[in-house]
Formats: sequence, C-alpha cells, structure tokens
Amino acid sequence: MPRLCGGFGSHIVNLHGHRMNWTDALDLIVEQTGHARYRWLCSEDNPDASRREAYRALMIRQAAGEPEPSSDDDAQLRAHVARHGCGGC
Repeated sequence: MPRLCGGFGSHIVNLHGHRMNWTDALDLIVEQTGHARYRWLCSEDNPDASRREAYRALMIRQAAGEPEPSSDDDAQLRAHVARHGCGGC
C-alpha cells in the first residue's frame, strides 16, 4: 500500500519507495475506478483553482489508502460526488 508523505496532499511513496505525485495518483485512481472525469477536475482547464487543488489532494489520499478527512470542504466534495455520481461537476 502506498503511504502519504510530506505536507497535506503533497505526494505518496509507493511500495517500491518511488515518489508518486498527484498525476501518478490520478492515473492510478482513474484506472481503478474508471472515472475519467477526475482528469478534467484535476487539470489546469478546471477554472475553480480551490476545487482543482482539492481534487488533486483527494487523488493523493485515495491512492495512499488514507481515510477521508473531515473538513467541511472535503465533506462538501464527497456529498457532491455522492449526490451527482459524476465525480464532480
């Protein structure tokens, strides 16, 4: 299981000790879930910078197998995904 390292959502280290950033984590999560919409949500094309950074951090946490945080922003993000089933709008 990869492990979370560094500051909040900065990167993870995989089982082989290689550093994995949010783009690596994104590829892994899209492969596992099939939710390609995460790519746009994390991309620079997403005009909402705070939401984009939240999704990038979410990809890191999911790839690391970390439990979901309890902050209001993340709770709103999870509620949105659950309500729409879209990975975010």
